[in-house]
Amino acid sequence: GDGLALKWTHFGAGDGLEELKQYAAQNLGFMKCRFAGEVKNRELMDFYARTPVDCFVNTSSSEGLPVSIMEACSFGIPVLATDVGGTSEIVREGKNGFLLKPDFAPGELAQRIRELIRMPQSEKQALRGASRQIWQDNFCSETNYRKFARALLSGF
Repeated sequence: GDGLALKWTHFGAGDGLEELKQYAAQNLGFMKCRFAGEVKNRELMDFYARTPVDCFVNTSSSEGLPVSIMEACSFGIPVLATDVGGTSEIVREGKNGFLLKPDFAPGELAQRIRELIRMPQSEKQALRGASRQIWQDNFCSETNYRKFARALLSGF
């Protein structure tokens, strides 16, 4: 716990969720844990829009190009994620978040969260701005549509 006031909201379901809930109940009493379960995309976007989120954490062992991370970035949320699949195309180490080795130890994740929380406000704001900008430049459908249309009109 080391004195930090933490709140964790977990979205999604799947294998291991019950074990995770039990682990949280037994070991994470120092933080407020909420398991929202499976939610509609609109509910998640509303949550991001109305709730201050310090960081988005994705510890998947495999990914393609994770839409969940793109969505978090679209709200300017810094990301902590495992460096699997296409994650590093979205999360730029030290710029809009931090990448963890796929076989990271839980203590490494805890340390990264501590570093992020204790970061000066100006650095947090820089991460937020970069997160939004990376999404805007690379993953925003309107931006990509305009780029694609220009490419078509210019004959590639």
